[in-house]
Amino acid sequence: MVEKKFKALRFASSLFKVLAWIALVCGIIGAFAVLVLGIAGGALLSNNPDLVEAAPSLSTLTGVFGGVVGGVIGFIGIIIVTLIVFVVLKATSELWEVYISVEHNTRLTAYYVSGGQAPAEPGAMAPPPIQ
Repeated sequence: MVEKKFKALRFASSLFKVLAWIALVCGIIGAFAVLVLGIAGGALLSNNPDLVEAAPSLSTLTGVFGGVVGGVIGFIGIIIVTLIVFVVLKATSELWEVYISVEHNTRLTAYYVSGGQAPAEPGAMAPPPIQ
C-alpha cells in the first residue's frame, strides 16, 4: 500500500529513545553515588585532624558543603538535571515520530482519496477523483 520512508529518521528517533533511558539510569546511579560519597567523604574529612591542620580552608569548605548537606544538594541537583535531559531527549524522539506519522498519514489519505490508484509517476500526486 504505502511504503515506509525516512529510515534514517526512524533510526535517529529510536537512538534518541535509547539515549534518553541510558541518561536516566546513569543519572540516577550517579546521583546516589554523589549522595553516598558526600556522606562518607564528609565523615572521613571530619575524623582526620591531620588533614584539617594541613588545609584549614578545606575544613571550612567541608564544614559548609560537606557531609550530608553536600551529598543531598548534589543528589537533588543531579536528579533535576537528569530529568531535564531525559525529557528533552525523549521529547525529541517523540517529535520526530510525530513528523513521520504526519507524513505517512498524509500519503495514506492521498492514496485513499485517489481511489487507491497509484500516482502516474513516482513522486507525483494523483489527482483527486471527480465527484
